[in-house]
Amino acid sequence: MINRTVNVFQNREPQNWDQGAAPPRPPAPFPVPRFTALPLPPAPCPVPRSTALPRAWVAASLLALAPAWATANDAFADRHPIEAELMRCMETPEGMSTQGMRHCIDQSQAAWDKELNRLWRELMAELGPEAKEKLRVSQRQWLAFRDAEYEALNSAYGAMSGTMFQPMHAEALANITRDRAGQLDSLLEAQRVNAQ
Repeated sequence: MINRTVNVFQNREPQNWDQGAAPPRPPAPFPVPRFTALPLPPAPCPVPRSTALPRAWVAASLLALAPAWATANDAFADRHPIEAELMRCMETPEGMSTQGMRHCIDQSQAAWDKELNRLWRELMAELGPEAKEKLRVSQRQWLAFRDAEYEALNSAYGAMSGTMFQPMHAEALANITRDRAGQLDSLLEAQRVNAQ
């Protein structure tokens, strides 16, 4: 390793420090912390720390990551009853486990799929012939995208070890359908405002 620190006192002429002032301290070659972290206490039980974490900590960690999972349709999702039900399910004692979170998210995905189909039927009933045909083409392309995205996510998350990735994987899959439902909902709302 090459030492790249520079001695600022090299090649300087000696100075007279006997007039009461202390000579300046040379800078440290690395940042000096203002505090020292204390070591963690030993685990209260003989199991490794990684398995001794309470489920609430895992749930809190996943909830802390939630902003990273945010998408463009968050305003739509936040006001939708499906998301409220998902949050209610995740806050139950059963929803605190990885299995429980996965179950809640799977229920949410099924609900979003039903909502997507409902919005599709309503749009098909209200759009004109040309707009219907263009939306059909768009929906077929979205279905191809969805399937390709599912494969990519399954491959990526399938290669990860650790149970915390299971709910993240399930939510990533559910968000694809949720986001499309938000797009169709916006289109349906615009169609209805335009028809007034």
